[in-house]
Amino acid sequence: APDNAEAHFSLGVIYEAQHNFTEALGCYKRAADIDPNKREYKEAVTLVAKKAVIKEQDDGKKLELRLLAENASGAYRRGEFISALDLYKQLDRKAPNQALVKYNIATIYLAMKSPVQALDFFRQARKLKPEEPNYQKAVAQLEGNLQTEETERLNSERAWQNQNQNNNNNQNQNQNNNQNSSRNQNFNQQPNQGNQQRNSNNNSNSNGNGLLGGDKNAPPPSAA
Repeated sequence: APDNAEAHFSLGVIYEAQHNFTEALGCYKRAADIDPNKREYKEAVTLVAKKAVIKEQDDGKKLELRLLAENASGAYRRGEFISALDLYKQLDRKAPNQALVKYNIATIYLAMKSPVQALDFFRQARKLKPEEPNYQKAVAQLEGNLQTEETERLNSERAWQNQNQNNNNNQNQNQNNNQNSSRNQNFNQQPNQGNQQRNSNNNSNSNGNGLLGGDKNAPPPSAA
């Protein structure tokens, strides 16, 4: 009834239960206008007015988050990974406990060849929603891949070090061989030089006119 305050109030209660605070507020106001002396109507108007403001703010935030998610998803589908990552991180700051957002960030990092960062966000998603099998699988698979890559890297590094050590050993061995060969050559040359020097001295003594040598056919010295 148009002038039945109780009827408007009852309808307001139904709208409020449905979280339709705008319609509920209108019903409570009409009830309070019809019967302004009833305290219950005024209190209902004040309470639902606050709820309506909060819901409006919440709806606005949800709309903002939905638009961010749509834009981020569109950027990812177009292959614009940097843009998608930035949008999803904005979404993550505004809604920090959303497992799906964490998972999507991890997926983008993986597409950008950044597996360590990807694993961090996969783990965050799994922590927020441990019962989700996709999150469990993503963490286990990426951990296995990183462990395999690390093992291969260490093996390759050890192989390189061993090869480098072998090269150094061979180089040192060659240097030692060269030094030994040089010393042997010098040692062999020294006796030959000594023999040549002795022969030279003998020839000098045989041909000279010194006290111990001299020409056998030379005449004896004349007496003074």
